[in-house]
Amino acid sequence: MRIFEALALEEADVDLRGSWINVRQGKGRKNRRIPICNTLRAKLTDYLEWRVPDARQFFATKKTGGLSLARVQSSIKETRDRLGCGKKVTAHVFRHSFASELVKKDVNIVSISRLLGHSNLKTTSVYTHVAQDQLVEAVLTLDRGGDDDQI
Repeated sequence: MRIFEALALEEADVDLRGSWINVRQGKGRKNRRIPICNTLRAKLTDYLEWRVPDARQFFATKKTGGLSLARVQSSIKETRDRLGCGKKVTAHVFRHSFASELVKKDVNIVSISRLLGHSNLKTTSVYTHVAQDQLVEAVLTLDRGGDDDQI
């Protein structure tokens, strides 16, 4: 999900029993459904026990009943600094990493496009660079101790 989509979620948008998140009015004012994996469902179930019951947003702090983009960015930066990571980390980097991992696992590009809410496959194609890197790595394995007679 895009960060603004996650911040706009309400409790009714998250169906843990059916394992779906309903994104309302995402980019381009489009609605879409995203399946929830078992790992995320467990995390969200735990979160609901802590969550402020009357919060207007699904993700909220006890103090404000909401969650701002600035607070998310601040939390990511604090975590990055605590871990000693020198790389730039943002919510969008998480989204990009998710898509790249799906490409590495040979998930169909159309499925990735739908999960990300892209209206055009060209937008999703930026993630296929991972597949190109995998091709290079596959060929380079031939140089690492391979038997020339097997080629």
